[in-house]
Amino acid sequence: MRLVRRAHREMLALRAPRRHEQTVPRDFPAWRLELFVHYHTFPNSRVHDYLDAELPKLNKQRGQRLCILAPRGAAKSTQVTLEYVLHSAIMHAEPYIWIMSDTQPMTRQHLHNIGKEVQGNEKLIKAHTGIVGDTARVTADRIELGNGSVIVGYSTGQNVRGQREGVARPSLIVLDDPEGESDIISPTRRDRNINWLNDAVLKAGDERTNTIVLGTAICPDCLVLNVAGRAGWKSRIFRAIEEWPTNMERWLEWRNVYLFAVGTSEQQKREAMDRARSFYDAHHDEMDFGHSVSWPERYPLYDLMQEWAENERSFAQERQNDPSNPEATEWPASFFDWDGFWFTDWPEEMKLRCASLDPSKGMDAKIGDYSAIVKLARCGQGYWWVEADMQRRPVTKIARDTIILLSGFERETNGRLDGFVVESNQFQTLLKDPLVAEAEKQNLHLPIYEFNNLVHKDVRIRRLTSDLNRRLFRFRRTPGTMLLVEQMKAWPGSAHDDGPDALEMVRRLAIELWHGKAKR
Repeated sequence: MRLVRRAHREMLALRAPRRHEQTVPRDFPAWRLELFVHYHTFPNSRVHDYLDAELPKLNKQRGQRLCILAPRGAAKSTQVTLEYVLHSAIMHAEPYIWIMSDTQPMTRQHLHNIGKEVQGNEKLIKAHTGIVGDTARVTADRIELGNGSVIVGYSTGQNVRGQREGVARPSLIVLDDPEGESDIISPTRRDRNINWLNDAVLKAGDERTNTIVLGTAICPDCLVLNVAGRAGWKSRIFRAIEEWPTNMERWLEWRNVYLFAVGTSEQQKREAMDRARSFYDAHHDEMDFGHSVSWPERYPLYDLMQEWAENERSFAQERQNDPSNPEATEWPASFFDWDGFWFTDWPEEMKLRCASLDPSKGMDAKIGDYSAIVKLARCGQGYWWVEADMQRRPVTKIARDTIILLSGFERETNGRLDGFVVESNQFQTLLKDPLVAEAEKQNLHLPIYEFNNLVHKDVRIRRLTSDLNRRLFRFRRTPGTMLLVEQMKAWPGSAHDDGPDALEMVRRLAIELWHGKAKR
């Protein structure tokens, strides 16, 4: 018993701060700037300021889920996967930490970076003697500090079921860039990644486990965007250019100068760049007016605009976390980014309530399509208020989910449904009997309208353009609606168009009902 008590006292002494540790700040923001000065050649960006404020809260508020999308090159991995992970382990705030990335080499690189600091950062070793330095054990896939804290690494899709450290489940899970280039072209892989996250990773911890997801939006339905739209996650999306310059016409003139090289030699290209710089210097105030960037010291506006000029699609994806291709989309980003676009609660006075269903089970359905249930209401001012529920579900579940959602729609808006529309061929062959039976079971009045769509789907969806341009749509901030909006942003180049198709149908029904032309 005396040996047990002695071992316990020694462990407490090891975990307690030593005298020379008192000279080093213990709060995370000051600690990282003090001990990792070699990483901080520029002042903080807005990403860093946000993380400095949010990360320390996680040690006190357990069971938190945080999702951060930041531009490529924003040093988010340095701040979170290196500095915060090490701080949490050294302070023993997080005794068992998982780091997960797209591939094993990427995960091992993160662990290598941590191990290099643990064994070679003299300021860190002096500040935390006995915890880091010679007392730490570092391998390619695991780091154990002198205070018993453990950091391990896994790759996306790896089997982590049942992984524990003794009886301990992970206290902190960090997913840093969990998807890569190969996932962009494979919807099957992306679905598998999301299932792995839901079924294995998020169930690996307990009610006190904190989870952080970091990344850049590599495609419209990537894992990090999927997580960012979920309830229960605190999410933030950062963009390199937060506010574009007011006078983009000048920038378009500048781009023509920048990209116009008379000939292909390096000298001719440099001359074109010099002419573009002279153009910018001559119109500096006008071209800068109204802009805001997230890290001006590291990525000033002119540098970012050079990237934008050279490849707008890549810039939107890597710097703006907007993975839609502007050259392959129908609608500009401005249609989906303005004050009032999102809403939380339905307005009190509704003049019309409609819904539509695209079950994704028709003859032209794609593998992995969503069944889209779209609810739409019209107020007296002529605005369309929209909410969508989009999931992959079997036919047996579609009818029940639809009726449950429509019943909730009536309760939330304090009124009866005026119309429900579905394509006639899909309705007759798949859903009529189950929907009618479920509606009777739930005591829901279901005014069914059937559309026999003879016009091509793309032509129908383009009918939304006028109301989008006039900002008549308002979208409810829910995961399903956010997925609908992402499909609209990427259309017609998106992998799925079930949401826009269902939205067009319900809007068409609402217009016909409004003008008394709808026929059942």
